[in-house]
Amino acid sequence: MNVSYYETVIAVPASLGSKPYKQHQWLSAYLDSRGKINIPHHFKALSPSVPAIHLRSLEPVTDSSVLIEYDIKAGDDVTIYLEYCVSSNISKGNRTDKIGKQVETFPSPENMHAVVLKRLMAKTGLAGEIVEISSVKKTHIGKHAKGFIPSVDVIVRGVIHKPELYKLALEQGIGKKRAFGMGMIMAIDNG
Repeated sequence: MNVSYYETVIAVPASLGSKPYKQHQWLSAYLDSRGKINIPHHFKALSPSVPAIHLRSLEPVTDSSVLIEYDIKAGDDVTIYLEYCVSSNISKGNRTDKIGKQVETFPSPENMHAVVLKRLMAKTGLAGEIVEISSVKKTHIGKHAKGFIPSVDVIVRGVIHKPELYKLALEQGIGKKRAFGMGMIMAIDNG
């Protein structure tokens, strides 16, 4: 099965900082100014010290966009890295009335490994194991940094069992908060 997408590194103003909310706003304006706002895409900031965004999209965004193509098949060994949002929504309130409240929650440290592994295997089409997982980071979002996204950095090694799911995960990212730079899968060469 062929995987293809474009990768673009876009320099951002240093004043933007590393806040996902501001990066998301800036990237939306950047894509809109080029008539590319509606293309499927996701991004990841390179690092707080490097004022640039790594953008992955299904069509080129600039002249420097690079087409990435390769074949994947069931049985391929892969190692991936990603920053993964671990929150999930639960309903609070009376289940009999229609007025309820959605609350974001995330797994306890004792359950984190098992929960993240189960979610990643279901969304990536892999069967494998977590090689490394960080403790929960709280990435602040919002205009006044009152909210946050709970995330973990994860390295997973596995075998592709469902190439169509793995392809989709590479092209579109996985999990919640992709608009804020979460869920972009970076393949690590096993060779």
